[in-house]
Amino acid sequence: FENFDEETEGDAAPIVRTLGSGPVDNIYYLVSLLRLIIGTTGAELSVRSSSLDEPLTPTNNGVKSFSTQGSANVRPVKMDTKAIFVQRSEQRVFLIGFGNEASSIGDYEVSELTMLVPDLLTVGVVSIAVQRQPDTRIHCVLGNGKVGIFTYEPQEQVLCWSMWETLSGDTVEKAMVLPGTNEDRVYYHIHRTINGSDKRYLEKWASEAESEGDTGLSWIIDCAKSYTDT
Repeated sequence: FENFDEETEGDAAPIVRTLGSGPVDNIYYLVSLLRLIIGTTGAELSVRSSSLDEPLTPTNNGVKSFSTQGSANVRPVKMDTKAIFVQRSEQRVFLIGFGNEASSIGDYEVSELTMLVPDLLTVGVVSIAVQRQPDTRIHCVLGNGKVGIFTYEPQEQVLCWSMWETLSGDTVEKAMVLPGTNEDRVYYHIHRTINGSDKRYLEKWASEAESEGDTGLSWIIDCAKSYTDT
């Protein structure tokens, strides 16, 4: 699988295919779900073998479009057996999951997560990250430096959008999430203006345990750091 020499023969050879489905189709991402998902400018494609459990080979592969929404040049995120991507307008977010409709049984389909708030992300999404603990939250960094946060717990029928911004008007440029035990560690890359100078900081969200009750040090302000003066 590490050999991309086109002269190689057999199942270890590279897979070379033409994926164009429109006049211009840039490939922006690949996501490994139960099938390989490819996001292009004009469509979302699934790459499959003749059987779900069989590996892809140069002679056993097929490509089928399951959506023509088109994808933006924004890295998608995986969430269990699903994936979340930004539509080519950069203003709408979609979920890729296995189909439930009669026309998509056995294949993937997309559903819009911004259907009830069509104007919330109109400035455009530039980065997304997924947080799983204590709740599933999708952090969508916008072009104006704000962050649209989507709380998603389908088993509890929780689908909620909220908007986050710095009190000082500084701008978020990217969101990142690292796994944690009780709570995931959420980081924002923030551009701030300090005494007339441009500064960029990697800032960590306070955990819920650090922001509730009398903990001795409660993080309930926009940006802070602590130290012990000896």
